[in-house]
Amino acid sequence: MPNIRFVRICALLALSLGACARVDIKNVPQANLGDAYVADTSLQHATIKGSGDTSGTMLSPTMIAYLVSIDGKNTKGRSTIFDPVQVDPGIHSLLVAYRSIGGTSHGFVPLMLDAKPGAAYVVREEFQGGFLRLGTAEDVTNHYMYIEDGKTGLAATDKVTDTLRRNTNMYTQSTDKNAATLRGIKMEKLLGSNACFIASVDGRFMPTVEGQTFLDHDRSDFDAVAKITPGRHAVAIGVDFGNIKGAHPFLLDAAPNTSYVVKCDLVDRQIDGKLNASINIVVENETAHTVVVPAIDLPIEF
Repeated sequence: MPNIRFVRICALLALSLGACARVDIKNVPQANLGDAYVADTSLQHATIKGSGDTSGTMLSPTMIAYLVSIDGKNTKGRSTIFDPVQVDPGIHSLLVAYRSIGGTSHGFVPLMLDAKPGAAYVVREEFQGGFLRLGTAEDVTNHYMYIEDGKTGLAATDKVTDTLRRNTNMYTQSTDKNAATLRGIKMEKLLGSNACFIASVDGRFMPTVEGQTFLDHDRSDFDAVAKITPGRHAVAIGVDFGNIKGAHPFLLDAAPNTSYVVKCDLVDRQIDGKLNASINIVVENETAHTVVVPAIDLPIEF
């Protein structure tokens, strides 16, 4: 599974009045799903695979937990989320996700894993309850994600929640005098706003905005700017197009004193010969006016 995919309803009409129009697939560009992670075959690698039950229905939902990326690169090329992905030994920035089959729950979490040679890891999701307290912005559910050592059954990483209010796994802004900056973009619409934003850097969440009512949950700060030290960073771009939410990883080689911006748009793309709505994402160097991460597509399942 190359990225986090969420259900697309034909009610995308709210986003684009032509979203449900018939499109000639022959004229639709192929999707670019980004670079795939490839382990060094000369090393004694570890493996990571997903977990859960894919047989859920609306009457009886089930949950899956899966790996999205390693060090900013997609984990493509698998038949199912349960196929192990080889990973080099050492410290890695992971993006993992959970999704309810037959339900509506979904989310992603950045994790840091120190992979040991020969280890067999499993992505896990753990639900720890939750409640709604009238008159507050308390979150309804608490989903935690972590990596389990498949041989011992013990947690190999911290258990990190996507319930942002309770999260301590937060990114610390760089104080380097030559720090680069990275920001997203928010597009105001008639019925609200669409946004692509910086969700996490090097396995840690960016700042959040507190909900103001009991129906308004905490969310990532769409206007947040990441200050990053020069060098390579694993970044997760978040997208929020109303009913469409997700994340896409990439690696950024940040130059000193340089400003970067993430832009996105809703487009049609071909994937395996089928039409698929996608969020098209591109990263630009605002200082030099160049593209640093060519356009990549975050598919949305029908």
